[in-house]
Amino acid sequence: MHVMYFADLSPYSYHGDPELGSLNVGWLDKARGYPRGPVPAGFLEHLIEICKRPAKQHRGFHVCEFCDFGPEPDAMDQAVLNARYELQKAAGALSSTEIRVVGRDGRVYASPALICHYVLTHSYQPPQEFFEAVMGTDLGQVLTTSLTMRPANRRHAAQSDGSGRLVSDHCSRSASPAVTDIGR
Repeated sequence: MHVMYFADLSPYSYHGDPELGSLNVGWLDKARGYPRGPVPAGFLEHLIEICKRPAKQHRGFHVCEFCDFGPEPDAMDQAVLNARYELQKAAGALSSTEIRVVGRDGRVYASPALICHYVLTHSYQPPQEFFEAVMGTDLGQVLTTSLTMRPANRRHAAQSDGSGRLVSDHCSRSASPAVTDIGR
């Protein structure tokens, strides 16, 4: 199992690719505890809207480690694997995307799109400054690519994808999932 843990507010460096000044929020795993509690009114709704427009799309997907979908199938029976995938998808417990949220002070927060699931299903309580950044986000101005945030990060850009967004030269690219397919 690939561990996806990074402490809240630690410097972002997923896959060893640092984004200068970006901070991790919501990179949870089963081996470590995490803060639980209520979130401000309207926070989850804002967060869901942000997750509909991810900043990065990765190959493959990560499944929530806190949900119990039974034992891993022994066989590589495609029908069994497909049924398991559909169950995980219906639970909102898998994702292959990340979001970026910029606070009023310009600080950038990097989160897996699974953060919506963690808040809704597992009562994860992000840091206060993340609440403020999410609630202060103009939903019409959500960043759709981490590469347009700061000039220092443009060194990873290879080309435009034709929509005005830059496409990275490594394993991620911007994506716009359907409303019913939040952060997958």
